[in-house]
Amino acid sequence: MDQDLTKVISERDLRNIVLRVIQNIQDTTLNRDGVFVSNSKSEITNWHPEITRVTSPNRGIENSIYRIILDGCARSELTGALSGEIALHMILDLAKDSLIKIESGISSRDIISGLQDTSRRLQELIQVENTWASSDDLFDVLETSKAASFEKDLCRAAIELAGLTGRIFTGKTQGSETTVELTTEHVFSLSPIAEVKNPDIVWDNFDVRIAVIDGIVESVSEINHLLVEASGKGVPPLVIFARGFAEEVVATLGLNIRRETLNVLPVPVKFDAETANTLKDIAAIVGCDVVTALQGQLISEIEWASLPRVKQIIFSAGAMRLLPFEASPSLNYHLQELSKKRQDLPPDARRDLIDSRIRSLTSRSVSIRVAGEDADFVCQKLDLLIRLIRSSISYGVIKKNKLLRSDSINDMWFTTTGEIVPAISMFAAVKFGISSVISLVSLGSAIELDIND
Repeated sequence: MDQDLTKVISERDLRNIVLRVIQNIQDTTLNRDGVFVSNSKSEITNWHPEITRVTSPNRGIENSIYRIILDGCARSELTGALSGEIALHMILDLAKDSLIKIESGISSRDIISGLQDTSRRLQELIQVENTWASSDDLFDVLETSKAASFEKDLCRAAIELAGLTGRIFTGKTQGSETTVELTTEHVFSLSPIAEVKNPDIVWDNFDVRIAVIDGIVESVSEINHLLVEASGKGVPPLVIFARGFAEEVVATLGLNIRRETLNVLPVPVKFDAETANTLKDIAAIVGCDVVTALQGQLISEIEWASLPRVKQIIFSAGAMRLLPFEASPSLNYHLQELSKKRQDLPPDARRDLIDSRIRSLTSRSVSIRVAGEDADFVCQKLDLLIRLIRSSISYGVIKKNKLLRSDSINDMWFTTTGEIVPAISMFAAVKFGISSVISLVSLGSAIELDIND
């Protein structure tokens, strides 16, 4: 028997479906300790939060409506930390009000025009009223989150140490206690070749010259001119970073160090996931170029006088601590590029690799090391709080009462926020939230596959 495989849903019925979806989301998220979760276990995500999937149907017109709402929240969250929940409340409140107005006889065109005017006015207001954040502002912004007092206290301690210019990183620790630690040096997981320097002995030298080579030092003859320069009395020590060193080179350097005729350390930097870009990062810190055959450069042509100098290098316990004389002009640009790259990564990418690089490149940074069985969950919540702090520092903050001066602005949109919010988060919520409402108001009649027998 033939059956109709499609059905037409009228505009009025479609509006009723939208209202039903909105009510379902409101009922599901009511009284939840934080609307956004990534799965049924109520675990949050360090990419962007999403409304719990249990509210969303698997197929049909209702699924498309859910996607419009969810995508608006997700796009907002990607732009400004913790703005997704503000956008959600705005979408639910405005969409319901707009659809009711349509039922009362107001044209959708007039409603959309009003929404566009509201969005434009609010975005302009946010840009005018935002101010640069102080440390006290950052403490107040933390209260906009529904994180527990433990996570907030850790972030407060980190802000006090890092100030407005330092960076904050999180990670797990195998220790028994959670710690917050300030570092003022560039730290890399690098060690000299053991045959040259005993790993149990600390190497601590000042006024050190360094060479950064993206290649393997195949023979002593390639660096002989550097060794001659390094052998003079009172000459600064030399550290050579390279992908590898031939046995002949290792043996020669080891023998001369034991004789105390040279103070030249070979430090291998392997080409793996963790250290593939370490040479480039070290070069950015000291303000030099990486010597590479890809650009026609030869190790034998490196000039001693051109080698950059750093204030201090310490090799100890499998790590290198590097302190330059001054910050390289190219370092800030390098950090900005890495931060942008991290932001653009998909949710399943290795963000920890970029975090490790940024941590090594930042001379004033704070590390939060979380202990305990729930360390992963705590780190995820801390990551959201840190994104909130970074948004406030980078784009400024805005007082909520600045947005509520007009009677036409519904303050119910902003009930999820504190009195002070990152300006970019509020801007994103307004932009993407109202855009989603306009999409919902613009829905006309629809054709849907009839899945009923």
